[in-house]
Amino acid sequence: MFKQQIAPLSGINFKQQDPFATAGVTGKSVELMKASYNLKDLILRGYNTGGTYESEVSKAIERQTGQMAQGTFVPSEVLCRGIQTRSDLNAGTNNLGGLTIQTSVVPGIADALIPYSSLVASKITVLDGLTSNISWPRWQTGFSPSGAAENTTVTDLNSETFSVLQIGPPSRMNVQLKLSGTLLKQTGFDCEAAVQREILRGIGSTVDLYLINQILATPENTGTNRDLSKLAPGYSFSGAATWAKLLNAKETILANDVTDNGSFSWILSPGSYGRWSQITKVPTFPSYLIENDRAADLPVKVSNNLTAAVLPHMALLARWSDFVLGLYGIDIVSDHVTGMSANQIILSINLLYSAGFLRAVSCIKSEDAANQ
Repeated sequence: MFKQQIAPLSGINFKQQDPFATAGVTGKSVELMKASYNLKDLILRGYNTGGTYESEVSKAIERQTGQMAQGTFVPSEVLCRGIQTRSDLNAGTNNLGGLTIQTSVVPGIADALIPYSSLVASKITVLDGLTSNISWPRWQTGFSPSGAAENTTVTDLNSETFSVLQIGPPSRMNVQLKLSGTLLKQTGFDCEAAVQREILRGIGSTVDLYLINQILATPENTGTNRDLSKLAPGYSFSGAATWAKLLNAKETILANDVTDNGSFSWILSPGSYGRWSQITKVPTFPSYLIENDRAADLPVKVSNNLTAAVLPHMALLARWSDFVLGLYGIDIVSDHVTGMSANQIILSINLLYSAGFLRAVSCIKSEDAANQ
């Protein structure tokens, strides 16, 4: 996966310390210590993690973020183990500068969450390992470009106003998982990889639940207003979805000077996906609104979290790189007591996060359920 390029930031701490690099440990020793980090053992210890290497890493994250863990902070790269490094990038001719360009991309938490989160798979901007708040300047309203003749006194040519997207202080989203105590004690297969996948699945689904509801609660522009902190004016199908209505939704976003940077896509409820896949573009020709998981020539993702929203079936269309998710830490509490009678270990995963739109006019939502 290519990393999304983002605009210059204000207030972010780019010089982050590696939580694995404890005092006096550097270079290859850090890599060896990363390899020794054992997620399964951390879970099996329950609340008794004091004095372990994993607890020392957690304390390092606490010092960096200023946040207190309820259980144990787990570095996000632990959950990225087994994710393939991107190595098919081409830097061009070696003796003309190619040797100076990195041609492999180490996977991050966004790569690990792609199979489990429709929003992350749609290429929202994910900022991982944050240790401070971010103030991200943006236009509150668009500007009106003007010109002036030579030697003309300039008074006020522009009418733009500015605001700030504030990432932080972090909130907590909680994920609950039940694991078999017997499963965790198995040695005949890679149990840690299975646990890692379940944790990522739980985080991905919860990220979609929290953030989709935040998006749906974002105010909309009305009429011809273009406040960049608000969504594009919503649209109603008022009946079955049609090719013309899909194009109209896309046109509404494009009219806000939003160009496709590769993160333009739909997110639909499962019901809407099934319905759109059966509606023909024109009555007499077997070509459908969704073909090869694309609608109006844009990718389509599906999320159950739209089904559970205020309206039973909805559609979202956006340039998703304009939605920013900042991650401050992943805090895991391993409870061996509550499910003891069933030999279950209950994981309570707290994700410290903050999120918001840099340019909300790049997102539009349907206002009715008639497309189902």
